Amino acid sequence: MDQVFAIDWSQVDGHARVRFVGELDLATVEQAHAEANEVLDRTAGALVVDLSGLTFCDASGLRLLLHLDSKTKARGRTMVLRHPTPFLKRVFGVVGASESLTIEDGRYG
Repeated sequence: MDQVFAIDWSQVDGHARVRFVGELDLATVEQAHAEANEVLDRTAGALVVDLSGLTFCDASGLRLLLHLDSKTKARGRTMVLRHPTPFLKRVFGVVGASESLTIEDGRYG
């Protein structure tokens, strides 16, 4: 069976970069939460979350992104969401999250 979800991370120029790949949903959100928290604990500076690899995100995934934003702010850090899919951009707008989240829409290349 193919892996449904993965998270890759690195630290570049003092910032943590996390890339979610696959489906961020009720079945995978605990794994994503645990691994993202570990990244926050092991790094300093901004948290950059690359969403370009997500193929699906449900309400639990959205809740995780909002929680991570709150947690980074509580630590005096910032979180930037990069490369959201068109679907996620619509969802952020519908739920009003685009007002509170920092979202960068640039594409690679």
